[in-house]
Amino acid sequence: MTEEDIYLFDLQGFIVLKNVVKDEWIKSANKRLDDFEVMDPERYPEPLVLGTPKTDDNLYISNILEGGSEFVPFMDIPDVLGTIERITGGGYRLK
Repeated sequence: MTEEDIYLFDLQGFIVLKNVVKDEWIKSANKRLDDFEVMDPERYPEPLVLGTPKTDDNLYISNILEGGSEFVPFMDIPDVLGTIERITGGGYRLK
């Protein structure tokens, strides 16, 4: 993070990291999400559950990182982890 990034984070409360997610990750995850969209929620693999009732316009699935190998790359993106460490002073854990 640059000093300008830190300043903007302090000012706005968020930071935008560009080009840290590969296109193929997004395509793969979207395909899996499309599968979940047409699947009966009772058939979701554990521990996936609906976070809110499913509607024609909304599908909120909790624990999605455990929904398949397609989501694993999103867990430890080096640029994201470095930014989290810089902002928090380090010491965090994904559960």
